[in-house]
Amino acid sequence: MSLNLLLKAFFYHHIFMAICALALCWQTFVLLNQSALNNHLYLFVFFATLLSYNTHFFLAAKKSTSSLQLQWFYQTKKITLLFNRIVLIVSAYYFYLLKDIVVYILLAAFLNATYTAPLLFKNALKLPLAFTFVKSYFIGFTWVFATAILPMLVLQQKTGLPEMAVLIHRFLLVSIATLIFDYRDKLRDLELGVHTPANKMKEHEFQWFFIFNLLLMAASVIVLYLSTKQPEQWLQLLPCAFLWWAFLQSKKRTDDLFYLTLVDGALFLSALLSIFLLI
Repeated sequence: MSLNLLLKAFFYHHIFMAICALALCWQTFVLLNQSALNNHLYLFVFFATLLSYNTHFFLAAKKSTSSLQLQWFYQTKKITLLFNRIVLIVSAYYFYLLKDIVVYILLAAFLNATYTAPLLFKNALKLPLAFTFVKSYFIGFTWVFATAILPMLVLQQKTGLPEMAVLIHRFLLVSIATLIFDYRDKLRDLELGVHTPANKMKEHEFQWFFIFNLLLMAASVIVLYLSTKQPEQWLQLLPCAFLWWAFLQSKKRTDDLFYLTLVDGALFLSALLSIFLLI
């Protein structure tokens, strides 16, 4: 198997995405100054992320092959189906080991299902205009639930300013990355009846909207610092700058690997910078 094929499998089948989810889950423990490791939770988040994204793209590839990633899923549908079944079994195993928070895991699974469920219908669903901003932030909320709220539940952590700062920062980090994907997919989303800020706003309006979200994320970094008094938290401004660069690049880049490596890489960068909190 060639290196190019391995790299495509690594990114197209969302292994890197699952690593990002695991890294953000670990980051939550670090940001809350918790040294406890919960391997069951880490592995559940990793495999559940694989299952969620690969199921979504497996179904999406049956309807469209408009991108190289969707073409990949269409060409590897038998392997993907086998892979998803194995991942489902492993996810179910760790789900059982986390039975103390089973209700919350089921809620997270429901959130993921509502995002993928429309792909089960033969015809594209025409969503009301009132849901314009839902898609852009729904993924952010789902990631917050999986990588921040679930760890807090495992820790039985009380919610104070530091916890709220972590939740807000994580929400904005993932949501802004999603906005960049929405910008790339604005025409395809519109054809499917999916309204996002990217396809309902004019170019300059969306850019200012994006900047506004970046400023909110920068403000959340300030709150993180004020609530933890750790100077290393200022490093979280680097993903803000990185996401702005990625957005500018998205104006001239449409290749899947750019988004799957660098845009998604902003999530991993944020978690990686938290290593300095341990030094």
